[in-house]
Amino acid sequence: MAKKLTSRLAEQEQEKKEKEKYVYEKEESQQAIRIRDAMRDSYDQMNQTLDEFDGETLLSTCQQNRLAAVSFLTPILNDGEVRVVTGTTEGKIDSVFNSVFNQNIENNIRAFNENDLEDYRLGDSLTKVVKRTKQIENEEDFNEEMLREILVMPAVYIQETMSDEWYYDRVLEDGDWDDLWQFKIPKFKKEGWLRKREAKKVLWTCEQVLLADIRVPMRLFHSQPYIITYRTRSYASAESVYRHSPRWKYVKPGSTRYEEYKG
Repeated sequence: MAKKLTSRLAEQEQEKKEKEKYVYEKEESQQAIRIRDAMRDSYDQMNQTLDEFDGETLLSTCQQNRLAAVSFLTPILNDGEVRVVTGTTEGKIDSVFNSVFNQNIENNIRAFNENDLEDYRLGDSLTKVVKRTKQIENEEDFNEEMLREILVMPAVYIQETMSDEWYYDRVLEDGDWDDLWQFKIPKFKKEGWLRKREAKKVLWTCEQVLLADIRVPMRLFHSQPYIITYRTRSYASAESVYRHSPRWKYVKPGSTRYEEYKG
């Protein structure tokens, strides 16, 4: 009897359909419901028309601004249709960006001693430390991305968080002297992966930050009852990262953010 052949793609689709459904514990279910309801309330606010956005919603304003910033040309449906998009908006954004980004906004630290006399050497040293730190953290690249985003979007959020970075390190000890090359051949007494914790800035667009009340002024931002940040990724991308997780078997393609939680 001939064996039925199936492609790898068909097998993957069948595996996705046969995914198990995760059963939430009582506390997990309650927490998931609270998060879901908070996200739903925030999205309802973002989908309300506001006078501040000329009768548009926050989400539609973000989408229209992003398309205008790249002079997006809508595809035609019929041969007789004509689409005309000028690059005026995109050109204005580039002009303002270049004008602001090329300004000299470098830090200049002034230090004073206990007698309120300026210590020029200390101030100069601190200025160099701050400047070098920004170079290491690629501050200029981050500011460029942030400035472009804020010129297009109604709001931009910057979060400073602690990040773990792993690097391979080897500790040297005194080696043996080589008479031919006239230098010591190094020996490594310890090597392995080490973790380094450092502060990093994360850029969030207004579409990725869900606020409890979008009408609260920015000066009162920390008075928000809750702030939710989220990012989405494709199923294939998530699978490449999390496929070894014991809970990956519960992840189904096409799941919505408002899926009902049961426990």
